[in-house]
Order: sequence, then C-alpha cells, then structure tokens
Amino acid sequence: MRCILGIDTSNYTTSAALVDADGGILADNRSLLAVKTGERGLRQSEAFFQHVECLPSLTESILERYRDDICAVAVSDRPRPIEASYMPVFTAGVRFAQMAAQALGKPLFRFSHQEGHIRAGGYGTDPGTGSKFLAWHMSGGTSELLLVKDGGRGAAPEGGRVEERGRDRGLPRDAEAADGERRSHSCLDIEIVGGSLDISFGQLIDRIGVAIGYGFPAGARMDMAALAAEDRMAADGSPAPGQDGGAEFRAGKRGGSFAPGMLSPISIKGLYCNMSGIETQALRHISSYKDNSGGRSADGGANEYGGRPVDDSVDNGVNEYSGRSADGGANKFGGLILEVFSRVTAALKLISDRAAGEYDVDSVLFTGGVAASAYLRRNLLLENARTIFGDAKLSGDNAVGIALLGAESLNGRMIYGNQAD
Repeated sequence: MRCILGIDTSNYTTSAALVDADGGILADNRSLLAVKTGERGLRQSEAFFQHVECLPSLTESILERYRDDICAVAVSDRPRPIEASYMPVFTAGVRFAQMAAQALGKPLFRFSHQEGHIRAGGYGTDPGTGSKFLAWHMSGGTSELLLVKDGGRGAAPEGGRVEERGRDRGLPRDAEAADGERRSHSCLDIEIVGGSLDISFGQLIDRIGVAIGYGFPAGARMDMAALAAEDRMAADGSPAPGQDGGAEFRAGKRGGSFAPGMLSPISIKGLYCNMSGIETQALRHISSYKDNSGGRSADGGANEYGGRPVDDSVDNGVNEYSGRSADGGANKFGGLILEVFSRVTAALKLISDRAAGEYDVDSVLFTGGVAASAYLRRNLLLENARTIFGDAKLSGDNAVGIALLGAESLNGRMIYGNQAD
C-alpha cells in the first residue's frame, strides 16, 4: 500500500494525517493548542513551541504502523498560495516534515494551508472537477471568497523547483528545495474575488463569544446557542424566521434567520463586506447588560461575566446546550447570538449568489472552521448555485487536505475519495 503523510501547523491546531494513494483516510490526528482563559489567541512564538511539542506524539502511531508504506510527505508551508505569504507557525511543520522525509528517504511536497482547506472541504464531494467553482475559506483569521479553477499541476524533479502560475513562490532562502525534496503546486488555481475587508467571520464569532464568557475558541458553543435559540423560538410559536426582518434575512432552507433588530445588517459592497460594525454593536449590547445587571445574572447566581467560561457548569447562569439558564429561563444572550449568526448567513448568501452569477459558476463550496457550523448548514441555501458543505469534521484545520494534495501530485489527478475503514 502506498501512503502519504500530511503535516499542518496552523495558528491553533497541530495536525498529522495519512491517506492512501486513492484518497482513503487512514489517520487524522489533531491537537488544539492551549489558549489561556480570557485570551483571544496565541502569539506566533507560543504556537510554534506547542507545535514542536505536539508533532512527535501525533505522528508516533502513524509511523509505527505505516512507516514502510509511506511513499511521500506533504506539508503546509504558508497561509495562502501567493507570493510573500508567510507565517512563522508553519515553519514548525516544515522542519518536522523535512526531517521525516529525509529519515524515510522519501520526497517532500509543499502546499499552502488554504489549498489544504479547499481539498479537505471538498472531500467526498465534486464541486467542479475539471472546471471552476467558488469556495469560501472561513476560519479564525480568514474570510475569503475564492474562484477556484483546475490550473494544472507542476512537480519539480528531486532537488528542483517549480513555478506557480509563472511566478516563483518566493520562499525564504533557507527553505530552498533540498536534495530529495519536491516543491509542488496543487491542481488548484486560486483567485481571491471577495470576502471580508476587516475582521473575519471567525473573529467576529470568537470575540463576541469571549465577551459573553465562553472560552476561546468560542465558535462551537456559539453555534449551539444559536441553534437552541432558533429551536426555542419555533417551539414557542414565534414568527417564522425572517418574516420580521426583511428580505436581507431570508437566508436559507427555513426561510432565513430571525433577527429582532438589535444589530444592523453587515455592510456589503460588491463581493466584499465589513464586519467591524456589527462586532461593535454586539459588544455594546453585552457591555450594557453587564453594567445594568451589576455583574450578576437575573436569578442572583454566578453569571456569564464571572471569569469562568459559560460552559464550566450549568450553575453559572447559562447552559449553552439547552439555550436556557440553570433556573429554566431563556439564555440571556440567545437572541443576540442568533442575530449574529443570521446576519452572517444573510451576508454569505447575498455575496455568494451575486458571485455565482458574476463568474458563471454553479457550485459554491464552504470550508474552514466556520463552515462546520450546524446553524449555517441548516439555514444557508443559495439560489443561484449549489450549496456545498463537506464533512464537518474536515472543515476545521487538519492535515488531511495536505496529504490528499500530496497524493494528487503523485497520481497526477484530482481525488474525491471515501474515508477508509
């Protein structure tokens, strides 16, 4: 069996994966980097150190079982497949991958983190083989709408280099291709055509979640709270989502998402948006509630601002799994969280439908950590193109996409496989 080892070291996750030459996933190991309570991220130096600590344990079981089957190593070496794209955390993965490839005597392929997201997000789907499609890359620090085409593939002979769309990738001198290493670009030709001009969707959700009291990253708990609030409204016989909010809220399968009017719509110009405005409004509402409640929840118990993440205990005022507080009352921020998600959904729908018409594509792929949102998957349905969500488990940071790209470089063809048993 021929296998490809993939390595990815992003801002908040260390990942190692193994796929076979046909795209079957044999291993998908990840470790979320530790972030102190109340913090909203990590310094690059802190993340780098944690990656160095995590990589040996993540790859140990893979190497023990499949060492003799590994025929190549693939690694993410930069955030995006463009000249001068650089972030120190990826150096941790590159150095580890170089050592692994040299020890195994196998070639090393390099790709960008974004290429890995697109390949993993499309795994098990066919968003546009041999043609073009749109893809949203939505993660903690990125919200970009990409036009993706089959741009061909280039792989240099051992010790050589390849050009990417006619330009050298501009890697640092100390990252020059070494003997036995191949620098490759994927079959994906990627062009940024839209997205956010300021903060990302992930940053918006994380910052509001941390202000409420959730630990970082807050996306998963915010997502559950939005779903719970929406379900509670339906159970209470509230107006159908979107009916009170105007056309901009009609975002998906269930008619859109309810928004009581606390927040203004996300500002959109063409295929780009600005989200700092809605962030400021949401944080103002949270601060106002904190001031008016004296730092206590309405029932006198410990509350969202008490220094503990909201999910520490049902006794802290909010149980995010049910959307209600410990005493049975409604989650005090459920409506606000729901409106944030509804505004994000409406913006994604508007921009995506507009871009699908402008670029004459019939598919839009949603990938990145934000694309794992169950709320988005429930409510977002485009009118002008197919709405494609891959496996939610492969939406967040992972090394599966990088390993698949390595397999494609060896095979000379795109892979849309199924997970191996």
